[in-house]
Amino acid sequence: GLLAGVAGRKNKEWSALGFCLGIILSYPLINEAALWRVALVVMFPATVLFLLVPAQWFSYILHLLSGSGRGNDRQECSPGKIRDLASDRLRELAGIFEKLAHTFEEVSPAQNENAGQDVYQWLEKAIASCCANCQSYKHCWTELFYQTYREFLDLITLAEMKGGVTTADLPGKLAQSCIQSYQLVTSINYLSEVGQIDRYWRNRLNDSKELVSYQLKGVSGIMAGLAGQLKVEVQNNEDLQLMIYEALSRVKLHPVEVSVTGNPSRQMEIAIEKRGCGGYGECQRVVAPFLANLIGQGVSVWNRDCPPQGRLHCTSTYCLRRAYTVTWAARQTPKEGSLFCGDTFRSFVLKDGRHILLLSDGVGTGPRAALESQTTVSILEQLLSSGIDRDFALQMVNSVLLLRHPPEETFSTVDMVAIDLFSCEADFLKIGAAPSYIKRGREVTALRSNSLPAGILEHIEIDATTRALQEGDLLVMITDGIIDSLELPDTGDHAFDWVASILANMDVLGVQSLADYLLEHAIQNAGGKSVDDLTVLVAQIVRAED
Repeated sequence: GLLAGVAGRKNKEWSALGFCLGIILSYPLINEAALWRVALVVMFPATVLFLLVPAQWFSYILHLLSGSGRGNDRQECSPGKIRDLASDRLRELAGIFEKLAHTFEEVSPAQNENAGQDVYQWLEKAIASCCANCQSYKHCWTELFYQTYREFLDLITLAEMKGGVTTADLPGKLAQSCIQSYQLVTSINYLSEVGQIDRYWRNRLNDSKELVSYQLKGVSGIMAGLAGQLKVEVQNNEDLQLMIYEALSRVKLHPVEVSVTGNPSRQMEIAIEKRGCGGYGECQRVVAPFLANLIGQGVSVWNRDCPPQGRLHCTSTYCLRRAYTVTWAARQTPKEGSLFCGDTFRSFVLKDGRHILLLSDGVGTGPRAALESQTTVSILEQLLSSGIDRDFALQMVNSVLLLRHPPEETFSTVDMVAIDLFSCEADFLKIGAAPSYIKRGREVTALRSNSLPAGILEHIEIDATTRALQEGDLLVMITDGIIDSLELPDTGDHAFDWVASILANMDVLGVQSLADYLLEHAIQNAGGKSVDDLTVLVAQIVRAED
């Protein structure tokens, strides 16, 4: 059995040879001749029968024994049972993360209370350092207590407002009779500076706690969503898996394992492991059309691995075919004199059938702006590709930018379009971004945003709108360097929009040619040079081929 198993990694013939060799090598261990003859008599017919039985029969038997067959009474470790257990465990973990998030919220101190405590602490320290050993202490803090107390508070408040005080700023009696005026001013300025530094880092710590709390809530929501998704998948996917497995076996495509996940009506994903095709691409040429005919819906190959060695298994993943696809092109150039462009763009498709277009403008120019926009786009792509909620992903990006640098140093815009390739509806989301445009024939619609970029405020404001698109529609996304390249007086709610004017009066030959034309026109508007980072991204809705 050991030799048969080891040799069988290559193919059935080697497995049979290993089986026979194992029996022959066991001859010295068998003392009785009769028993040896029985072993030989059994070996030859068993080997012949093993070689004659098709390989897919063994895979089918293993599939039935694994708990997925119809005749099975659903063993304890069946896929459905495993999914139920995983779903329950995910719900428990979601509750734990939710409690942790509330814990971080409870321990965050109130900033207003801290500010009031700071003032009184500074007052006590100023009195201790300047007044405790002063010969006028009794006069100031006994006979004129309330007046001195009020003037000290006024002086501390003034130091906070101005960033420092001088002896000329001493109020009332302090200016007239304080014999420690210079020491008092020096002490208050020092305490004010130390207090500002302390408050800055305390605020950053509070921001970090809020970020952790928000992240934990997000993780809790993701786990709860996964748990619910597993519950839904259990209902229908096992029967579909068996149906696909049996159908592939009947046409001799030799499946080894079939897995179906997701919602069969929209987000279904079919993973198939089958006998190798030698790099022929059987998954694309044969399996995909076969699956489409079997389930009655268009199917596309999401990814595949077809090793050239025919004995290895092929693995492939299939998803429902989208009704539409998106063709796109981009053109960008950095500010003249700079080697780095502060704008970053990305285009990718999610498994749920949404095509994402991302454009981020790192405010400013040069490597620092490029770093911020790249960070924004990279984090968003990773979070969205992982199935994380859109609003949570955007808030995460904002929090990361907010904590990485002081908000006055740098920040970035977010311009995102999520196009549903099944229904052709598009969600436009803008955070401080320049206008975007939808061109349908000669009709042009501009989509604008009044929100601030990410990385400035603790909670971002997302301008979101949904539009129904049609085949042939063009989407144009730009950064502010494009629209600001032509300086004209304000003619109403918005300055003259030269991009919308050009789009309305031109025939488009292709997405790349339009991107090139708009960028070159922006450079001409600015006198033949790029005065800012310039980026144009153009996409067009196309009907998917059958």
